[in-house]
Amino acid sequence: MHAVSDTASCPLQWRLFVPQEWADDAVRRQKTGIPQEAGHREKWRLALDILDELAGWGLVPPVVVADAGYGQNADFRDGLNGRGIGYVVAVRSDVTVHPHDVRPTAPAWSGNGRRPATATSRPRWPRWRPAMGGRRSPR
Repeated sequence: MHAVSDTASCPLQWRLFVPQEWADDAVRRQKTGIPQEAGHREKWRLALDILDELAGWGLVPPVVVADAGYGQNADFRDGLNGRGIGYVVAVRSDVTVHPHDVRPTAPAWSGNGRRPATATSRPRWPRWRPAMGGRRSPR
């Protein structure tokens, strides 16, 4: 976890991430010097643990910025919401976004052909497709 400004970045706290395979491999743990008390914990949980520790020091960020590894995780985003922390996170380009109150609907099936695809009951965001040079433009 880093505090950042326009001109500097300073680490505030960190945790050792131990993959599950490593947590269960005593030989590997000993060779690499992983402390006995360090076990596997998901990265997003470690990040929330750090935020909780920093809050105990009186440091609550106005916003958290994270990559898609965190942004894809609904539990992480929910954890930030529950702590009242705003966020800007990356998500993969194949993620579909809907308003929170959207309800899936499907037109009645006539019995012929394929069943209709489920749609949403609110208008969807405009669909986008890649254009030349990696830029994005509306269809």
